[in-house]
Amino acid sequence: MTPALVRAIAVVTAPFGVDRRQLAQLVQLFGALGERKEVTGALGTDRQALQLTSMGLLIPGALMCLLALGSMPLGEYDLITLGISSMLLLVVLVVEASNSFLNPAEATVLAHQPIAGATYFTAKLTYLLAVVLRLELTVSGPPSLAGLLKPEARWFYPLTHFGSACLAGIFIALMACALFGLLFRVLPASRLRSAALWMQLLVTLSPLLFNVARPVRRALATVPWLPHVDLSFLPIAWFSALGVIGQAPPAIPLR
Repeated sequence: MTPALVRAIAVVTAPFGVDRRQLAQLVQLFGALGERKEVTGALGTDRQALQLTSMGLLIPGALMCLLALGSMPLGEYDLITLGISSMLLLVVLVVEASNSFLNPAEATVLAHQPIAGATYFTAKLTYLLAVVLRLELTVSGPPSLAGLLKPEARWFYPLTHFGSACLAGIFIALMACALFGLLFRVLPASRLRSAALWMQLLVTLSPLLFNVARPVRRALATVPWLPHVDLSFLPIAWFSALGVIGQAPPAIPLR
């Protein structure tokens, strides 16, 4: 992470009680721990692990480009690709959030020096956001470029699609952190990592469970009022609407 980016983040977060000097020291510390392999599993500080994960996400990102060859409108294409990329990112970020905020190696290094909670959280969140942007580049970059094959897509569609995907990724990362904050209150710290693995397993199996529940979905399709339910309250609808702004109506209209 470049010093210029760290300084920019420090300037933005200074009004919220973030100490600039401590922020720079924490970012440098996290990077040093990652290079010495003292932090395992944290993508934000382990460049090799982050590179392997991003390369692995490049495969589904390339496969999603095939959807652009179909006849679906741009709004549906944007919603489907954004949903798939968000699901893949959620699988990674659930464990990444637990690794970022539950690291005993950092607690040992920082035991002798008091660090403000806002400064520590900002340093951790900085690395988490860097992970989001790196992963979105591989999983959402190809579909955003392939969207230009749609006749209703304008020249700036890759920018709006990728921008909305990054915002969705940041939203997922913040929600994952908020979820672990709630789990801190009901579970001991020793069990949070196992809870993260269970959540990752449930997210991974959710598409399979959706296919298994096909009879249930058929039964719900016969409900007369269900097709008229307003789904604009779903966060995926917000980001999908941003992805096609100025180009085509969204698949789920915001009312």
